[in-house]
Amino acid sequence: MKALSVFLLTALISVSAKAQVSISADYIAPSKYRDVNNNKTGAKGDAKHYQLGFQIPVSLKMDEKEQPTMWSVGLQCSYTSLGTKNSLTDIGSSEIGNLIVSVDHLRPISENWLIYASLGVGVFADHTNFSKIEGQNIMGVGNLIFIRPIFDNLKVGIGVALDTEFGYPMLYPAFLINWNLDGKYFITFNPSGLKMGVKMSDHFNFNIYGTMKGSTAFMKKDGKRMQFSHMYVLAGIQPEFKLGKFSMPITIGVSCVRPAYYEERTIKGFWDVYTREYDPYYSISPAISVALQYGF
Repeated sequence: MKALSVFLLTALISVSAKAQVSISADYIAPSKYRDVNNNKTGAKGDAKHYQLGFQIPVSLKMDEKEQPTMWSVGLQCSYTSLGTKNSLTDIGSSEIGNLIVSVDHLRPISENWLIYASLGVGVFADHTNFSKIEGQNIMGVGNLIFIRPIFDNLKVGIGVALDTEFGYPMLYPAFLINWNLDGKYFITFNPSGLKMGVKMSDHFNFNIYGTMKGSTAFMKKDGKRMQFSHMYVLAGIQPEFKLGKFSMPITIGVSCVRPAYYEERTIKGFWDVYTREYDPYYSISPAISVALQYGF
């Protein structure tokens, strides 16, 4: 559930009055796998994660204070391939396919506050064959965020995210912080990560970057409704090349946290994961990410 929460927040909370398209590919080198007791298992594995996303405004109006009222459609899809060697146990799925389609709305509700709402549906499977998608792989998702602009370059928000993981709506806390310092130096912090950088020229930035990504799959295993989660933190240096509205950030660093485990899709399974001392995980390993982004 932890990985699913990360995926939902980063996929759905993208508050912008501009159209955005991005594609990325991440590779995490093989590392050793530890179990729920933090013991070595003798297994090791790598991961490849590919992601495509866009948010396209279909209606946009600005008021006299330059506050937007916007309707948009969004899509976030990802494919994760996990390789595991020397495993004596069933660590998890070898591939995960995730897809979320959403309708998003942003509007001012007072002089100082905006509201952002998103409602969508997601597919979470341990394969990419759409002919094999079942009802258990589909889940409703959404969120409701209240946003307060503090300064022109700083917005904070708090609200709730929802899903139907257990067959009925569940609510979780959600947050949003967008902070940009214009000029040569800048800091951006939002649910997708932290970026601190220096603008070296109109075509090149040098950044320190950290992000958290996740993927999840619903399935039946041994007659039980199960969920497999895979999550990782990628941190490192990031040269970013720019040309017009295109940018290509390349992150070279490490995957410092990478849990991967099964859990039951029940309230008991949910609390068992959150209350245990260790999640089964792959240890720290080198990682690289290449992305292509376009804003218009």
